[in-house]
Amino acid sequence: MSVLVGDSILKRLFERYPSQFSCISRVFCVSGQTSGDLKKLLKEKRGLLRNCSVIVHIGTNDFLKGIEFSVIRQCVKAILRLLRSLNCEIRIVEIIPIGCWGVSAESQRVVREFNCFLRSFVLSVIDVIDGYSAFCLSSSEVNLNLFCAFVGKWRRVDRVHPNCKGLAVLFSILRGPT
Repeated sequence: MSVLVGDSILKRLFERYPSQFSCISRVFCVSGQTSGDLKKLLKEKRGLLRNCSVIVHIGTNDFLKGIEFSVIRQCVKAILRLLRSLNCEIRIVEIIPIGCWGVSAESQRVVREFNCFLRSFVLSVIDVIDGYSAFCLSSSEVNLNLFCAFVGKWRRVDRVHPNCKGLAVLFSILRGPT
């Protein structure tokens, strides 16, 4: 049994490619969900997670909401501890560049630092998937053509969620080599 857990980015990917995720039995992806929210949700749903294969994408909303990195780290560690205690096979997808932050070196440094933190679990987690570099044109340039550019609910350019082309990139990363 496979489960998706995370935020709207993973939720949109599942909605875009439902037939490709036919092995997915449960989806715990909530728009706006932070790592703290996910930790609470997974504790409540732990009975449904035992011995599952889990794909995790979390962190984007934490940064957008200004949550301290140390708090995010604690929550992610708690999530992974919980999933490991339930004998889950875990795949973590690194967060993609946050396009609405712009492409400044500092804003993307924060994202890369978080992804480096996620990669530190590579020995205890089945897989850490590089979601970041596929959304970059170079080490310092984000490919904004892979992000939604509509004016959203808050009257700003979205640039957080991948567009159709970006979702295809993310799907190919998750699927792996064919």
